Amino acid sequence: DYDFSEKTFAGYLMISGEGELLGMPYKANAGVRIASTRLSVDSYVNVGTVSTLVTDKNRYTNVLPSANIAFNVTNDFLIRISGSQTMQRASIADLAPSTFFNATNLSVTGGNSALKPPISTQADISFEYYTGKSSLISGALFYKDVQDFIASFVTSGVDTNLDPQGRVLTFSRPENLASAKIKGFEIGVQQFFDFLPAPFDGFGIIANYTYSDSEDNAGFPLVAVSKNSYNLVGLFEKGPISARVAY
Repeated sequence: DYDFSEKTFAGYLMISGEGELLGMPYKANAGVRIASTRLSVDSYVNVGTVSTLVTDKNRYTNVLPSANIAFNVTNDFLIRISGSQTMQRASIADLAPSTFFNATNLSVTGGNSALKPPISTQADISFEYYTGKSSLISGALFYKDVQDFIASFVTSGVDTNLDPQGRVLTFSRPENLASAKIKGFEIGVQQFFDFLPAPFDGFGIIANYTYSDSEDNAGFPLVAVSKNSYNLVGLFEKGPISARVAY
């Protein structure tokens, strides 16, 4: 059991403007977000029949800049360029330091209140060509550099407080273990057949494909990041009827 408390204080400042560059109109914004986080976890350490209340604390402040600009190359063709830093907080289950001992398989698991949030420095450029009021062909290139990636750290050893028999136990806790890089591209199309006679002008299709090449600082691919992913959607939108089939 544990009692978890997290408080976040945040603020941001943003400026925006528009103008013309090399004959192309543009709109842009830039800003920074500052977030200060404090957390406290009360948990019990059980040794035999004695339970001791332990309080773990952590505190960190993150400064996250962001900048975006969009060029109207023509009325139908846009180019967007952006760069930013973002953060992802660890889950409460990862932060809670409570220890769970499984005497059957001799495993010890628990969280880690000292985890830092992974920070992603990312940039992308996208291209958008509007072929109609509801139709679009798009593509993008993206790159992410993630620091303090969270992964399970596994060790083995003996802990006679948990296991008086002195057997070798397997310990697993989350740690800020690695950095990671993700790069790739995506393409997509959204097309409504509004040039067809009614009621067929309500039919449309959405399709996209993403390629991601990811690896950590040891050269291994990241778990839960697919190299190839895609979506295919057929839809009908007209009047009171809305229907879609997705794969």
